[in-house]
Formats: sequence, C-alpha cells, structure tokens
Amino acid sequence: MHKQRGNISLIILAAAGILILLLVLLFDLCQIFKARERTKNASDSVVLSVSQNLLYFDRNHCMEVAENVARQHDCRLAYLEIEYDWVQAAVEKQIGLMLVDKFISGAERIRSVSKSRVIYPWDYGFNYCDYYKFDYRED
Repeated sequence: MHKQRGNISLIILAAAGILILLLVLLFDLCQIFKARERTKNASDSVVLSVSQNLLYFDRNHCMEVAENVARQHDCRLAYLEIEYDWVQAAVEKQIGLMLVDKFISGAERIRSVSKSRVIYPWDYGFNYCDYYKFDYRED
C-alpha cells in the first residue's frame, strides 16, 4: 500500500509535465497564427499601396512606400517585384517562440507573399476607351 502512493505521485507529476508542455506548444502556435495574420495583412497592404502608386505613374517611390507600409504593420519587407501590370511582395516578421523553434529550424520567422494585378483604366476590362480592330485580308 505504501508503494502505490509513490506511484500516484509520479503519475501526477508526469501528467503535469505533459500538460505544461502542451500549454507551451499551444502558446507557440498562437504566436505563429497571430504573426501569420499580421504578415498576410502587411503583404496585402504593400501590394495594394504599390499598385496604387503604379496607377498614378509614381514608380520612383514604390520601394519607399512598400517599406513604410511593412514597418507600420511591425514587419520587414523581404522583397518587392514590380512589373507593368502586377506587383508581388513578401513580408517577414520575427517572432519569439518558446518550444517550436527548438525542433524546427526557421520557425522563428514568418513570411507571407501577396501578388496584385494592376488594371489600368484604359485596359479592355473597363471599356472606358473605344477600341478599333482592323482586319486586313488579301483576297
């Protein structure tokens, strides 16, 4: 009877350790999901801001605008790619994890990528301008 009391104490200690480990893992997962949402919002905001600059023919300040928008979301601009009719950006955020980064390398940095297509008012989709198609055939 005396030995059973000691066994129950060890089982409770092991269960408490597992519970604490699960709580720390849950805290890390919450941090990851929170950072993922923040980086996704930041990358979306960056591509929309740069796309708006392209619409106003202000291509010179796009990098500065992108870095400012990423900084406002407490993130860092990883890269920005600009073409005539699309913009792609990646934003990163450094997070402090308690457990996950010990087992998975690179888990302390979350990155989100967004891409936006720029549709100019003179594109076919808006039909604001008259387009003429000429068909030349030799008979």
